[in-house]
Amino acid sequence: MGMSIDGARVDIHEMTLQYTLGQAFGVRPIYVLGGDWLAKTKFDIAATIPEGSTKKDVPDMLQALLAERFGLRVHREMRDMPVYALVQAKGGAKLKEVPTDTPDAVKNSPNSMVTVGALTALGAPGSFAGLRLPVVNATGLEGRYEMPIDPRIIFGGMGSRNPNSLEDDIDGFDRMTQALDPLGLKLERRKVPTEVVIVDHMERMPTEN
Repeated sequence: MGMSIDGARVDIHEMTLQYTLGQAFGVRPIYVLGGDWLAKTKFDIAATIPEGSTKKDVPDMLQALLAERFGLRVHREMRDMPVYALVQAKGGAKLKEVPTDTPDAVKNSPNSMVTVGALTALGAPGSFAGLRLPVVNATGLEGRYEMPIDPRIIFGGMGSRNPNSLEDDIDGFDRMTQALDPLGLKLERRKVPTEVVIVDHMERMPTEN
């Protein structure tokens, strides 16, 4: 499952239309709104890239493809959408700051620390593994900190989740709460103004090849 770009080809295998639309319009799939069927319908897409094109051109070409083959029409608007806010728990954060002279090999170890300012955890910018919703930094902390988290806590049970759903991820939330509690951190559900893509029209089946 996923999208690969190799030379003059783009191959999309078993990606939902919601995810494909997210790739085409540069938004998280959960911020593509237009019906539950978008998150359930999958297609394989194999397309050639015109000579001289780059990976940066792929989203625009995907938009053109979806418009031609599915009759896609969309518009963008701002809506209050759910996120998780990372905040300090009562008593404050219990984190050890990483010195600026730490070797890069250690500093960039994805399983041991987090850049709280940019909010990257386990290599996933703006999110935590195991959670469907984006995570925003509301700790008031900046810099890099050691963040010893057992990956088994976070990744356990991920196989059954729907990564494109806006529904509460109770299992993922509980796992992250368990992981963050010893660090003096917690997550709070909030809503923030977010740009979303609204699907105005899209045929459920594309035109023939």
